[in-house]
Amino acid sequence: MDKGTRRSEAIVLVRRCLELVEKSGEPLKQDFVSAFRFPLSRLRECRGARWLLAPKEFKIQVHPEWPRVAQLLEPSQGVTVGGEDCLSIFLMPQARAKELGLEETLIHPIIKGQETTAWRPQWGGNVILYPYHQDKQGRWLPAFACRKPPVLDALDFEHCADKFEQDWIRKFGRNPITNKRLFEHRRDALEIIKYPKAAEYLLKFYEQLSGRTFEKRSIYACGKQWYEFHRPRDAEIVFGQPKIIPPRLTPKVRFALDQEGIGIQDSCLCLAFSDNTKEAYSEFRKRISKLLGHEVKTATVIRYLLAFLNSSYAQELLTTGHRPRPGDVFQISDEFLEELSIPFPKAKRELQNVLEAVDACMLARTEKEVAAAESRINSLVLGLYSHRQSK
Repeated sequence: MDKGTRRSEAIVLVRRCLELVEKSGEPLKQDFVSAFRFPLSRLRECRGARWLLAPKEFKIQVHPEWPRVAQLLEPSQGVTVGGEDCLSIFLMPQARAKELGLEETLIHPIIKGQETTAWRPQWGGNVILYPYHQDKQGRWLPAFACRKPPVLDALDFEHCADKFEQDWIRKFGRNPITNKRLFEHRRDALEIIKYPKAAEYLLKFYEQLSGRTFEKRSIYACGKQWYEFHRPRDAEIVFGQPKIIPPRLTPKVRFALDQEGIGIQDSCLCLAFSDNTKEAYSEFRKRISKLLGHEVKTATVIRYLLAFLNSSYAQELLTTGHRPRPGDVFQISDEFLEELSIPFPKAKRELQNVLEAVDACMLARTEKEVAAAESRINSLVLGLYSHRQSK
């Protein structure tokens, strides 16, 4: 229909829904319209915070003694290759990486946002060729960086390694055939290429990868070699464990405990303890250890946090008062992590019940088992939020 008619139809539908809600007092959804009564008294209670507009009452649960997720876990984004159609060069099934003979040091399991699940990650079998490795000091460096001249990187074809390369370029110029010959010379004669299988594979995509631009700057102007990622992130975090993996955008909260070191793409986040959260985390772990009567590991702390991150309360916090993005998804944002408080149980049995319920969710294999375990989680979580802790 034309623009004027469409506007009139929309107004008629909205007006009709409002009339029905005013008469019945019950929430109503029809087509694009969502209408419900909202008491002004609840709006006044927001007191400058975001408006929590929802058909049923929802309050953000806070208490001075409760730490927030943002105080305990620091979010990090996944790796970003950068460049149109370049991700497929590095991302591949594990069987393909083995078929190519790529060196295992550079191959890591990887997961993307749409593959994420609640409680435990479901690795789909994909790996990523991550062109970085650790040196003896534990630093992550470009995989083909050289420790000393003649060149600072074994795959840097912009600079000559010796007189042979100078003469070759003078005679034949710079082109794909020349790059291949320089690669063979550095691999066989100079022996400066540490991962020859990966290097030979990447060389096939030299033109595509070296032509990438980021923020209107070439990859070289960004201080990177042609085979590097736009944002490699901190490998210690991205491939570390234990950590929590959620998608960046999701219609429903789904946080998983990763104890295998699965890497994440940029459509995921990982939440992990860091130097920035060390103080709050240490205090939180001490309290759990004291209540259980023994020293607990990080994975146990994360299991407790998962109960709240995957709860119905967290789902309400994620969606209430927020406009969904295209695809009806919501962002796991810094604001969300800052608002989600973690209450602490008063008794050992309460803590054990939460940990047992989380284990049941992680072990569940059928939808029925998951639903039953999550129902118990929600009951326990809401019960803990109803407490008011005292020092």
